[in-house]
Amino acid sequence: MGQKKLLAIAFIIVIVELLLIMFLVDATKNKISQSLILNAYEVDKQLAAQISKSLEQDLKAVQNKLSLIALFPEIQTGSSESCNKKLDQVFPLVEGKVANLVRINEKGELYCAINRESIGINVLENEDLKKIILAPEHKPVLHRVVLSPVSNKYVAGIHVPVVSQGVFEGSIGGVVYFDELKDKYFKDFTLLESGRVMLIDDNGDILHNPTFPEMVGKNLLSDEIVNQLSELDREDYKRQLEQVLDGIRHNVSGTIQYQYQANSEMISFYH
Repeated sequence: MGQKKLLAIAFIIVIVELLLIMFLVDATKNKISQSLILNAYEVDKQLAAQISKSLEQDLKAVQNKLSLIALFPEIQTGSSESCNKKLDQVFPLVEGKVANLVRINEKGELYCAINRESIGINVLENEDLKKIILAPEHKPVLHRVVLSPVSNKYVAGIHVPVVSQGVFEGSIGGVVYFDELKDKYFKDFTLLESGRVMLIDDNGDILHNPTFPEMVGKNLLSDEIVNQLSELDREDYKRQLEQVLDGIRHNVSGTIQYQYQANSEMISFYH
């Protein structure tokens, strides 16, 4: 009888030890899982910072090159023909980052360009370009994404003022096609297998989305996108997105967690 009790106690001890071992294994798995998540988070954080900084530097470099091009006499006050010839000569300086060069006069009329089909368009319908054409200070601008009537692609333009002998003569700009962003700006960055880079502006407009390219040009807060979510998820979605956009406007980085499809928890870092 005594031996049976000892066996029972030993059996209980073994069970407890096994349960303890299982608990330790689960705890280790959880620790590894958390470690992987934190590591992925740090990778995403650094990658977002690197890409945003690279994009800023590239666009600033384009702006500086445009400012130099704006000093040529043919660009400042030349005829449409001489301006076109000069644009053809200088285009290789910025071709790697922009897809077109355009010269706009002080009335907002596009009178010379690499893509000749765009000549004749008046840009004053674009609120951002009004700032450089009509505003008295004539500051450089990067206008919001618009659908180009020439290429039928979503574009943004970097424009700098053209000044001759102290007189404002319009602007010169380079056009960025957003379907080419990956090759022009993101090709040197390696993502995790499930990673993706999405570029949005401070208004919530989608500039680049490799997974859903048809979303480019749409606004993340538009009814078209918000109404695809269940009614229960819409308020959380809008609240989190407003948090991101507010961070973008104030130059603040951050992280958001959200559900992507059923039972799929996603972590995104924005910069």
